[in-house]
Amino acid sequence: MKKYFYLLILVTGLAACSSGKNTTESISKTDMVAKWGVESISGLDNPSTDLILNLDLRDNTVQGFGGCNNFQGDVERDGYNIKFNHLISTRMICQNMNVEDAYLNALSKVTRFSIDKNILTFYGKNGKKLVTLVKMSR
Repeated sequence: MKKYFYLLILVTGLAACSSGKNTTESISKTDMVAKWGVESISGLDNPSTDLILNLDLRDNTVQGFGGCNNFQGDVERDGYNIKFNHLISTRMICQNMNVEDAYLNALSKVTRFSIDKNILTFYGKNGKKLVTLVKMSR
C-alpha cells in the first residue's frame, strides 16, 4: 500500500511541475501579441504604472511608452531568446527621466524571456531579471 501511495505522490508532483510550464513550441507569436504593462524594472523600487510595451511578433515590432516619450523598434525571437533592436524614442524632456532611462536601458539588455499565463519576464545575459510585465489586452 505504501508503494502505491509514494507512486501517486510522485506522479502528482511530476504532473504539477509540467502543467504550468510553457514549452517554446506552445508559445506562439500570437500569444505574445499584446499590450503589456510594466510591473517591475531591475534597480527601481516602484516604477510608474503607465509604462507600456506593445509587442507584435507577427511583424517583429515593439512600441511603447516610457513615462515621458513613446518608443519603437524591432524584435528578434528564437525560442526563448529575444532581442530588441533599433529602439528609438521621441525626445521630449520631462522632469523625472530616471524611470524611462532605466526602462529603455533594461530593454536594450534583454536576451531571454519567460511567460507564465499573463506574466512576461525579460532577462539579461547573466540570467538577471530585468523587466516584468503583465498582459493588459490583445
